[in-house]
Amino acid sequence: DGLSAGVMRQVFYATTRFGLFETFRDMLHEYRGHTDFASRVVVGAVTGGIAAYLSCPMEVAVVRMSNDSSLPVEDRRNYKGVV
Repeated sequence: DGLSAGVMRQVFYATTRFGLFETFRDMLHEYRGHTDFASRVVVGAVTGGIAAYLSCPMEVAVVRMSNDSSLPVEDRRNYKGVV
């Protein structure tokens, strides 16, 4: 399965990415006085990397839960959800 872990991963990733982008962009605007396209691209790349780093444990849960059903019955861990 892995659906619940996938949803949790997406929630962590998307909210972190969007929330940090807005915050960092506003901080950069206060510091420099303006934001151009290149600075928004850099801020987007940095915040996307931070969000990917923070959502990595959920990605591990997705892979483990998805792979569990393909294991032999005696090796399965029978994951029920992420919580």
